[in-house]
Amino acid sequence: MQYQETIVLETVTCCKCGMTFAMPERYKRKLSEEGGSFYCPAGHAQHFAEPEVNKLKKQLAQATRQSEQYQNWYKAEQSDHAHTRNRLRATKGVLTKTKQRVAHGICPCCNRTFKDLQRHMAGQHPEYVAEAAQPEESAA
Repeated sequence: MQYQETIVLETVTCCKCGMTFAMPERYKRKLSEEGGSFYCPAGHAQHFAEPEVNKLKKQLAQATRQSEQYQNWYKAEQSDHAHTRNRLRATKGVLTKTKQRVAHGICPCCNRTFKDLQRHMAGQHPEYVAEAAQPEESAA
């Protein structure tokens, strides 16, 4: 049984001493695609830098992660804003209801009606009574 293999060699020149030497084409391709170190026959360290494609892939992955983080942050901020807007709307409703009750002479603490308070509010503070009668505008 015989085994025969053809190995294609490619030449490389050492950047330190200028010696030209050969290495298998598959090995050189692997080094150039993935980056990596090797030595010339005189022992000088050589390397292929990381290819531009790999650098760009890393940058793209980082930009994608950053974009996802910003999208998540934006969604959280939108949710917080909606919650705050709803709380404001509820607070305005409670305030309006309280103003209306006071304008009609009802104590906001004990819910008793005081005709003197109602008469006082209508006579001395008609703008307050008029304002309390108007519904609050929604802040959409």
